This record gives sequence, structure tokens and C-alpha cells, in this order.
Amino acid sequence: MAEGKGRCDLLPLSELNIIHEDINRLPCYFLGYIDQFKEDGQLNSLICAFSQMLKELDWNLYQAMLEVAIHFEEGSVKYGDDNWKKGIPVNVYIDSCIR
Repeated sequence: MAEGKGRCDLLPLSELNIIHEDINRLPCYFLGYIDQFKEDGQLNSLICAFSQMLKELDWNLYQAMLEVAIHFEEGSVKYGDDNWKKGIPVNVYIDSCIR
């Protein structure tokens, strides 16, 4: 599905967070939370990642909802409605999220 786009789910997120912090003098917390989710599989880690991403990108919830709705619309055209409910592996979501 994502051939040629890279595999962001395979990136060493904790190390990238360290590099981000070194360059910007601020940690990139949402990468840390996504890395934590990869380790523990807990939904709360994803919720924290999403909340932190909104802060770091200076988005509000409504902007984010619109971006996700557009993404879902594009996916629906390509794969059919509610494709995300059909057992897609978690690493595919992580890859898409980071991209």
C-alpha cells in the first residue's frame, strides 16, 4: 500500500526525539508517545501522542478532525468505506501517522 513512501513505522523514534530535542532545544513528545505505544500497545499512549501532536503543530481539535476526515475520504475512494475497521496491522497506522 505504501510502497515507495518509506516505512516511518520502522524509524527509531526515541532516537529521533533526542535529535529533535538537541536541534530545537525542545523534545518532540508525540514521537515518544508513539514509540511508547509500539512498546506497550496501550490506547492511552496513542491518545497522549495525538494530544501532544495537536500542541506541537499548534492545531486545534477541529483542524485535526478535518485533516483526518480528508484522509478518510481519500482512503474511502481508494479502498472503500470504513477500510480502517478491517483489521489493518497497527504498524500501517503508525507509518501513516508519522508520515
